[in-house]
Amino acid sequence: MDSIYLKWGFRAAAALALCALMVVAILFRSGAADALGGGDICAAAQCTGVSASGRAGTGTSGLSFSGESEIVFKLDRDKQLQIVCALDGLQQADGYSIAVNDQWFFDRQAGSSPAQETLSFCGKRGLNRVRLAATGPGGRQDPAPAGVVRFSAFSIDAANVNDVFPFAKAGYVRRALDILAERLDGLADPAAVAGALANPYTGLGLFFLCLLLFDAAASGRGQQSMPDKLLRAAHIAGLGLFLLLVVIVANKSLAGMAHTLALPMEGNPVEGRELYKGALFPDLRAMYTSADAYNYLITIYPPVYSALVKGATLLLGETLYASRAVSILFCAVLIGSLGWLVLRATGNRALAGIAMLMLACDPTLAQWAALGRPDATAWGLLALGLLAFLSGLGGRRNHLYAAAGLCAGAIFTKQQTLPIVLGMLCYGLYGEHREDVFKRFALPFGVLALGAALALNALTDGNFLFNILEYPVGLSSQPDFNRTRWLLDRLSTYFFGNFTLTFAFLLLSLAGLLRGAGALSLTLLLVYLPFYVSLMRSWGADTNYSLGLILLVTAGTVAACARLFDGRRRQVWLCCAVMCLALAGGRGAQGLTWSGLPAFAALPDAPQAEEFLTFRRRLGNITSAITGPTLCDSESYFLLAGGKSELYTFDSMEMLCYEKSGQWCWPCSGLLKDIAARRFHLVLLRNDMESVITRTVRENYKPIETCAEHTLLVAKP
Repeated sequence: MDSIYLKWGFRAAAALALCALMVVAILFRSGAADALGGGDICAAAQCTGVSASGRAGTGTSGLSFSGESEIVFKLDRDKQLQIVCALDGLQQADGYSIAVNDQWFFDRQAGSSPAQETLSFCGKRGLNRVRLAATGPGGRQDPAPAGVVRFSAFSIDAANVNDVFPFAKAGYVRRALDILAERLDGLADPAAVAGALANPYTGLGLFFLCLLLFDAAASGRGQQSMPDKLLRAAHIAGLGLFLLLVVIVANKSLAGMAHTLALPMEGNPVEGRELYKGALFPDLRAMYTSADAYNYLITIYPPVYSALVKGATLLLGETLYASRAVSILFCAVLIGSLGWLVLRATGNRALAGIAMLMLACDPTLAQWAALGRPDATAWGLLALGLLAFLSGLGGRRNHLYAAAGLCAGAIFTKQQTLPIVLGMLCYGLYGEHREDVFKRFALPFGVLALGAALALNALTDGNFLFNILEYPVGLSSQPDFNRTRWLLDRLSTYFFGNFTLTFAFLLLSLAGLLRGAGALSLTLLLVYLPFYVSLMRSWGADTNYSLGLILLVTAGTVAACARLFDGRRRQVWLCCAVMCLALAGGRGAQGLTWSGLPAFAALPDAPQAEEFLTFRRRLGNITSAITGPTLCDSESYFLLAGGKSELYTFDSMEMLCYEKSGQWCWPCSGLLKDIAARRFHLVLLRNDMESVITRTVRENYKPIETCAEHTLLVAKP
C-alpha cells in the first residue's frame, strides 16, 4: 500500500507542478507591462519635415511630407515595433520609400502600394530613425525633392507586439536581467494574473488538470474521485469544448494556408526561384552551374524538390500552384506521420489526433507549409523516415532500409534535416539493435548519400558540391553573414509561439527520464540544437528553420504525456491540458477572453490580388509584342514562365550574397557587360535586391510597369 501511495503521490505531484509552472510560464510570457505603453510613437517623436493630423495613439493619424523627411524616437530598450501606413496620394512623385536605421524596407510606386501595409522591425535601444523619401520612376535611387506624399494613416506602434530578446552588441546578461525583472513585476500585478486566467484556453487547461489531479489522488487511495456518470460527463464536456476551441485555431491556420496556396503572386521571393529550378530539371548542368557562366545561378538545395516540382508542373502547368501543391501534399504527410509516430509510441489514438491538431495549429507551419519552397517536403520525408526507423527498431528490420532511403531523400531535399538523421544514428548505434541499425540503416544511408552526391557532382562537372556545400560554407565564414543579433531575434520569435510547449516538453521529458523512457526525443534534440543555433545565426535563415524543432517538441511532448500516466483517459487529460496552456501561452490565442472568442474565430479575409493580375496581363501583352532576348531574375521567373523563348536569368538574392561575401565580382561578368551594352530588349527584376546588377540596369533601362516588388524595364533611347 505504501508503494501505491508513493507511486500515485509522485505522479499527482508531478502533474500539479506542471500545472503551476505552466501557468507561471503563461503569466511570465504575457503579464509584463509594456515599457513603451502603446499607441503611436509618432506623437512623442521628433519629426523633421513631417506634418501630422488626427489623434495620437489611435493608429489612425494622418501624415504628409515633402521631399525627404525623418522621424526620430528614443527607446529605453530593444523592442519589436511595427509601422502601419496607408497611402492617400502623391504629388510630383511616382512613389515613396521608407528606411529604418539606414536599412531600406519599402520602395513603393504609384499603383503598386496595397491599401494598408505593415512593416515589422527591431527598434534598438537609444535613438531610432525612420527616413521617408518621395521618389521618381526609378525608385529610391531616383529621389523627387519636390514630391509630396500623403498618408491617410501612419503609426509606429509598440502595443501588443512581441518583445525582442536583447541583442545589443554588449550587455546581454544585463538586458536579460532587466526583462526578467519586468516579467516578475508583471506576475505581481493582479490585473495581469486575472487577464491570463480569463483566457478560455487557460481555463480549459486548468479544468483538465483538476480532473487529472482528483482522479490520480483518489486512485492512489483506492477510491473513485467522483461518481462514474459525473466523471464521464465531465470528460465528454471537456473534450467537446477542447475540440471546439482547438478547431478554431486549426481552422484559422488552415485558412491561412489556403489563402497562400491561392495567391497568384509569390508569398516569398524564393518561390519564383524554386519554380525556375523545377523548370530546368532534369538538365542538372543548367541547375548547378559555375558562377561565371550564363545563367548566373547558385542552386543551394539538392534536386529532389525540383524533380517533384517538375512532375507537378506537368499536371498543373508551370505556375506557383504546382510547386505549392507539392508543399501542401508533404505538409499533410508531415502531420499524418506525426500522428502515426505518436500512435506507435503510445498506442492511444486520441493522443495521435491531439498531436496532429497541435501541429496543425502551429503558426510557423501555417506560415511556411503552403509556400513553394522545399521546407515542408524535406520535413515530411524525414518524418516518414523516422517512422520507418522506429518500425525497424520495433521488429520489422527491413523497414530500416526504407528509413535509409527516406532520410537520404530528405537530405537531398534540404540539408537542414541532416542533424536529425545524425541523431537517429546516435540513438540506434548505441542501442541494443546496433548491429541491425548499422547494416540496414547506417550503411545503406551512407552509400546512398555519398553515391548520389558524387554522381551528381560528376554530372554537373563538379558544380553540384560547389553550389550546395562550398558556397554555403564560404558564406558562413563571413562575419557579416553570421550575427548573434539575428539568432536571438529569431529565437525570440520561436519562443513567442512555443514558449509554454517547449517548457512542458523539457519538464515532461525529464520526468520520463526518471522512469527510464524518453531518450529518443532528447537525443534528437541534443544533436539538433548545435546545428540549429549555428544556422539561426546566418543571414539566410528565417523562422522556417524552426520547423524541425517544432516537430521534435510536439511529438516529444505528447509521447511524454503518455509516459507519465498509465490510464488512457488520464493521458488524454494531461495532453489536452498541455495543448490548451500552450495555445494560451502564445500559440495563436494569447490575450484572448471569452467575450472575444466569436471575433477570434472569424477567418481572415483572402488577400486582394486584382492589381497584381492586371499587372500580369499587361506584362503578357508587352512581352508578346516585344521580341528578342529578355533578362529576368529567377525570383521573378513565375511571371514569364513558358512565355519567352530567349530568356536569360540570374539569381538576384544568392548572387547578391556572393558579391557581398567577396566570392564573386560582377563587373568582371559578361552579364554586366551585356546589360551596359543594352543587349536585352526587356528586363524584369525585383526592386528590393540592391546590387551592382540592379544599379547597372537602372542606368541603362527605364521602368515601364511596376507592381509590388517587380519592375519591367526597357532600354533607354
